[in-house]
Amino acid sequence: MALLASGTGTFRWDIATNLIEGDGALNRIFGFPPQEAKRSLDEYLPRIDPDVRQRFIDELARCEREGVDFEIEYRVIRPDGTACWVLDRGKTFRDAEGRPSYMTGTCVDITERKRAEENLQTAQSETARLARQSTLGELAASIAHEINQPLGAIRSNADALLRWLALDPPELMEVRNSARLVVADAHRASEVIKRIRALLAREVPEHAAFDINEAIEEVLLLSRSIRQKSGVALRTDFSTDLPAVLGDRVQLQLLILNLVLNGLEAMDDVSDRPRVISIRSRPDEQDDAFVLVSVADTGTGITPEIAERIYDPFFTTKATGMGMGLSVCRSIIEAHTGRLQASPAAMHGTIFEVTLPTTEGKLP
Repeated sequence: MALLASGTGTFRWDIATNLIEGDGALNRIFGFPPQEAKRSLDEYLPRIDPDVRQRFIDELARCEREGVDFEIEYRVIRPDGTACWVLDRGKTFRDAEGRPSYMTGTCVDITERKRAEENLQTAQSETARLARQSTLGELAASIAHEINQPLGAIRSNADALLRWLALDPPELMEVRNSARLVVADAHRASEVIKRIRALLAREVPEHAAFDINEAIEEVLLLSRSIRQKSGVALRTDFSTDLPAVLGDRVQLQLLILNLVLNGLEAMDDVSDRPRVISIRSRPDEQDDAFVLVSVADTGTGITPEIAERIYDPFFTTKATGMGMGLSVCRSIIEAHTGRLQASPAAMHGTIFEVTLPTTEGKLP
């Protein structure tokens, strides 16, 4: 009764006859009549999600052949159209001659757990989206500056084009040059807008190979005005022989952007030394399937007590902070099977080091 109440069914599969003896909970999970009965495995298979069915059969055969424990998650689709998620676990027993004889195990209804995981994933995605919007709010002045630059150049070149056309005869060579400049600046404005839309969009992560140095340069372009307004110098040291990084370009750009903004804020109260953001990329000397990107500042640094909590959601040392930046960074890097760690700089400030997988160390 306890197993029935908990949504856990039990079974015994006779390998020779292919018959499964299941209890009432197993029947309920698969949508069979509640009375306990023996049924062929072939009666169960059509109710297993078609996308998983062949893998279920292959795994069952492997466990029977090798004598290892059976474990698989899949979705059951009942005849009435309702569905549930289950976790199957079984153990194979052999006869006196060593031949597979039967398997016993449990079938657990994990539908509620799956729903909770999906709700958590949705909440995390929404949090990441809000964090992107918050970050872009901080960059509003920088974004306006980056768009106004090409728009101002377009206006100037268009005015020049009209002046060259008004001459008698028109200076067609100058007209063509001005037109080319207008087109080039229009492309610049379009690229800035495209980057902004990508960061704001509620997009499904897309893992692909890309140039991490180029991605960082785009982030630095978007944050240029806010860096200049803060009076912070920028130093970069990019390795030119890096393999392509494998991951979601927009998410990893958000990660770098958050680390840069975090460094700028860490230097707000610094007045007795140069304020510098240093960004470096290089191969991972310990594993060539990864690259390292570091973002260092010359700020006040972090105490050991704070270091233990900086990745906690909603933890912040800033009066107006949301406490989501580094938490989102940690979530992003964990989704990429990489690492994110903070350490004190040699003199002043903090170094955040990001380890990212390359095309040589493909994601699972």
